[in-house]
Amino acid sequence: MRAIIWGLGLGALFCGWWFGAAALLRATPAHLAPRGVEIQALEVSGFPSAFDLRLDAPALPARGWRADWAALSVPSYWPFSAQGTVSGEQTIARRGAEWRLDGADMPVAVALSTGLAVESAALDGQDIRLSGPLAATLDTLALRLDRAEAAENYALALDMTGLTMAPLGQRLDNASLRAHLSYAIPLRLTAPGTLAEIELRDARFVSGPSTAELAGTLTRRSDGLWGGALSLSITNWQPIMAALAQSGALPPDQAPLVMMMAQGMSDGDTLTLPLAVTGSILSLGPIPLLDLGRL
Repeated sequence: MRAIIWGLGLGALFCGWWFGAAALLRATPAHLAPRGVEIQALEVSGFPSAFDLRLDAPALPARGWRADWAALSVPSYWPFSAQGTVSGEQTIARRGAEWRLDGADMPVAVALSTGLAVESAALDGQDIRLSGPLAATLDTLALRLDRAEAAENYALALDMTGLTMAPLGQRLDNASLRAHLSYAIPLRLTAPGTLAEIELRDARFVSGPSTAELAGTLTRRSDGLWGGALSLSITNWQPIMAALAQSGALPPDQAPLVMMMAQGMSDGDTLTLPLAVTGSILSLGPIPLLDLGRL
């Protein structure tokens, strides 16, 4: 009899915990708005084993991101991990331009410490189409972030297949990137953190007969811009340079000079280029190639 009473008491406590937490979760949109997170509506179900959350129109306005919906499932017995799905339809706005992302719904997962620091996060996507100032298609995407040896350090893994970007029109068969991220302010659920350094340890891109490898370190300055040095090594580099020149990615007035420099710096079919980043501008010698913005 005593065991039954204890069981009933614990069950009542757990039910109280679930319904109390569910009520707090339903009130979350109003509390998140001042923190820069918008949720049009939030539904909670899953009693008693989980908190199954349905978020309508989640958005991070300051980051320029908005999705049609998201669904997350959080175990009620351990509310520090979640798995779910984000709609494949998303909007990204940066620097006055807007892109639309369409594709299959994207599985996501996140794990937190009891102090709400991000321990790991993952996102997968397939059949992705990007439209806007830059158009692209992507067959598959796998992104994973894992906490490294220190609280402010993370290992980033990114794998992609079948990337085609207009106006290049050249297909990137597969790409993989492994990087070490250091944060000046640790990444937490309640704060985005401040990224201080990016160390590219293994970045490889394959397009037909050509393979490119990129390595180096970028450091964020006090003004938020980036500086550093990168080394780009391309095997069978001629088709890539020809595609960049033909597409206009290399400005017509600079393409002949870049091709001449590449020819002089290559060792047969292998071209190694020392790239510099100053004030977030990626350059090859005196020639600016890309504005990295504030990442």
